[in-house]
Amino acid sequence: MATECWKKAKLLGIIAISLYGLAFILGFNISSYLWLLFGFLVAFGVYSFVTVMTMACSFNDCVEAKNELSEEVKEALAYFEGVGFSRSIAENSNSSTHSSSSH
Repeated sequence: MATECWKKAKLLGIIAISLYGLAFILGFNISSYLWLLFGFLVAFGVYSFVTVMTMACSFNDCVEAKNELSEEVKEALAYFEGVGFSRSIAENSNSSTHSSSSH
């Protein structure tokens, strides 16, 4: 994730420098360049927001993964009960943890 952000930051830097060179060649002053750069940054922000919202809205439930995880939890519980770790010990430690953390 961090490498993707770094790559995007470098790409934005390259675009900004390229736009400055293009604006200089075409004879724009610095304020026009800054408005142009601001417009591109706003467009990038809108694109990022739309991308994130699209991904969040199209996120599908995976029933197979849910069932697989439930089976793994059951296997883990059976294993730990076979080793001697009972659910009552875990429930007591969780309730004491929750009660002490709430104060």
